[in-house]
Amino acid sequence: MASAGRSRLFGIEHRVPIASFQAAAPDLDVYIPDHRGTGLSERLVCDSLDPIATASGPLDPTKTPALVQPCVTGLGTQWAGDLEFFSATDAARDVGELIGFTKKPNEQVYVFGVSYGTRWAHRYLQQYPTQASGVVFDSILGESPDWFKFDEHIDTAAHAIFDACKTDAYCSGKLGADPWGFLGTLMTKLGTGHCPVVQKDDYRALLSFMLQAGFANRSLMPALAYRIDRCDATDQMVIQNLLAFAAASSSADFFSGALHFNVVAGELAERPTPTQAQISASEAPLLVTSLQLGAYGKAIELWPAYAHDSFFGTYATTTTPILMLESPLDAQTAFAGASDFASHYTQAHQTFVVIDRGSHGLVNQSPTANGDCGMNVIGQFLIDPTKTLDTSCNADVLPLDFEHKGESFGQGTKNVWDNGVMLTAGPPTKNLLLTIPVEAAKSFGGIR
Repeated sequence: MASAGRSRLFGIEHRVPIASFQAAAPDLDVYIPDHRGTGLSERLVCDSLDPIATASGPLDPTKTPALVQPCVTGLGTQWAGDLEFFSATDAARDVGELIGFTKKPNEQVYVFGVSYGTRWAHRYLQQYPTQASGVVFDSILGESPDWFKFDEHIDTAAHAIFDACKTDAYCSGKLGADPWGFLGTLMTKLGTGHCPVVQKDDYRALLSFMLQAGFANRSLMPALAYRIDRCDATDQMVIQNLLAFAAASSSADFFSGALHFNVVAGELAERPTPTQAQISASEAPLLVTSLQLGAYGKAIELWPAYAHDSFFGTYATTTTPILMLESPLDAQTAFAGASDFASHYTQAHQTFVVIDRGSHGLVNQSPTANGDCGMNVIGQFLIDPTKTLDTSCNADVLPLDFEHKGESFGQGTKNVWDNGVMLTAGPPTKNLLLTIPVEAAKSFGGIR
């Protein structure tokens, strides 16, 4: 329990950087509850779903039903129709009741959510609009279902990164005046058998993985494209290293593939589910894509999706201070959806902060020379949620570094663009350059 004079933060997402929060607000005690169905709560378990939900490469829709149907049958028998209670609304009610039972008089309590955690936090705010001292939404999942537009968001964000390459002297010196056009030409070559380490679709998915692998690693996409285009023996080794690393990435022990699909089917995916032909048509023109949505379509067709409740697509009536953060370069939550969300919260001390060059999870994916801008702004809010926020750190967020001078690519070569002496012959054992978030492909807090 929090001691007298201290405040509490409920971080309803398992990637909460506890030390950073406590450094920004020293009198803060941080609590991280499990979402229903994950962690040390009553987990929804079906092991055959975890490899689908945590995959970093393309998924085969034809193999999905054989993996999903036994889980649907087994969970249906085990829970006898009660899967609907493993929802964002019910998990949010757990948080609200926990705070209600433990909150001391005049104690400051904050709720923080990032990515799917913003949906969880929003359901909390809708049910408990006056309980918290403030609520923080980081990398906002909007209320409009857009799951099957995920790859379109990925491709749009990738396009923005390659456009930034255009204005960078080093990067454009490698890829030319039209880096996105370079990538398009490369994809055409891959479709005719160029660089057959893997198939064209595997390369599209590998670029998608790189895009989502943290603030620094997304700017490696142009160098990876350059290597795939050259495709000499050392380039092929680097490609194999990166593919092995992506395949080895995994989620933490609290993860539940069954809960992931339950929430995706219940409230994140569009209804009706797009057909396989529609999904294929939407993915065909994309240069950078996960190529997983076809499999999700098959899975959701089989899943007993719970009905939308009264909170779905609606907003809280509240004067509670709210901080909302988003980046136009976030590949995983759409800026348009976040902006629409923010337009519904415009009361005093309800602030939408845009961090232009940030990545997904701005709390620790918006670095400056003096720490993360997202954490800086959040820290100010936690100290006094009614104070005008200083967001000038946005201008100080580090630029996209395309050269990565002096760094190795996948621990495999002397630098990320050109070849020299190979440093290792196997896949990297830790990371590419920086720590990659646990949820590199699709981020859903305790769900993903």
